[in-house]
Amino acid sequence: MALETYLRMPELTRRLGIARSTIYKLMQQDGFPKPLKITPRAVAWSQQDIEDYLRRKTAHGSD
Repeated sequence: MALETYLRMPELTRRLGIARSTIYKLMQQDGFPKPLKITPRAVAWSQQDIEDYLRRKTAHGSD
């Protein structure tokens, strides 16, 4: 069983090549995965959720 990997905002923006503000816009309008609260002041995104989202977007084009 593999351990789940979580991405904090700096790693997420680096991997996706988009700005922090773009991530928040995508979360509001595009079905982008919501972050998980990992501490009272920190959130992270499941790497698997991000990969699934990117696969769906690729499969459906840029809708």
